[in-house]
Amino acid sequence: MIQDKLKFQRLIEKIQPCRVQGLFVYMYFKDKTMNDVQDDTGISRQSLSTWKKGGNVTHMNIEKIANKYALSPSSFYDGRVMIQTLIEKESNPSVRAQYGEYLAEYTYLQHAYQTA
Repeated sequence: MIQDKLKFQRLIEKIQPCRVQGLFVYMYFKDKTMNDVQDDTGISRQSLSTWKKGGNVTHMNIEKIANKYALSPSSFYDGRVMIQTLIEKESNPSVRAQYGEYLAEYTYLQHAYQTA
């Protein structure tokens, strides 16, 4: 569990400049790689990597991803909203509780990186 939290913290640090943090949070929780997203949507790994570093994102591509994963496009723009969406969609109370812990961690880290 601690290893998972450290991995999550590193992810949040890396995606600070990203405009679609929710996408990378989703990928973390659903254990999806950039190759998986590329295979599922046709959006190149290079585009995803550029987005992760803060590059421009087209809403049309986000809609394509949202349609594939049956989520609202707006949830991909904000990591907090994505975690809340995952909590709402999860039926297992234990998993919901774990998502809740990650939501608290995400909120803390976002604040910490903004004040740093």
